[in-house]
Amino acid sequence: MNEPILIRVRLSTQTYTASAAGKRASATAGHRQAAERLAEKLAEPGTCELCFAGIDNRDPARAVHCYKLYPNPQ
Repeated sequence: MNEPILIRVRLSTQTYTASAAGKRASATAGHRQAAERLAEKLAEPGTCELCFAGIDNRDPARAVHCYKLYPNPQ
């Protein structure tokens, strides 16, 4: 993985669902926790860094929290 992966997290029926690269993960505790669970599926622990990238407000009814998963330099 050389390019960062964009993870998008939506809130629906009291559950945060993160999606990226054809995979999904969910959490009820918060959007960060959902993104972290998905990051664990996408990369080996310790090989990447998860960073908050802002909120996509294009649809005011469904704000999307965005994160980027960056590879750690070797």
